[in-house]
Amino acid sequence: MLAKTNAALAEAGATIYEVSADEHLRQQLEAREDAIRQERGMQRKLETAEKERDKAIAERDAAYELLRKHGIDPNEADV
Repeated sequence: MLAKTNAALAEAGATIYEVSADEHLRQQLEAREDAIRQERGMQRKLETAEKERDKAIAERDAAYELLRKHGIDPNEADV
């Protein structure tokens, strides 16, 4: 009611409303950016884990092939 009779109070109220809305929007944007950053980080971790897994499989296969080359059955060898 006071704001209706006093233009300065009405303007101050409008300014506070705008600043609050901007702050809320800023917080939402920051939260979204954080979520995107976290998702990208998890994707990089997943890709790294997949590369390490593929490397380990390749090393195992190479070791098995070496055993076979020397006439040793990898399934029966103590590796």
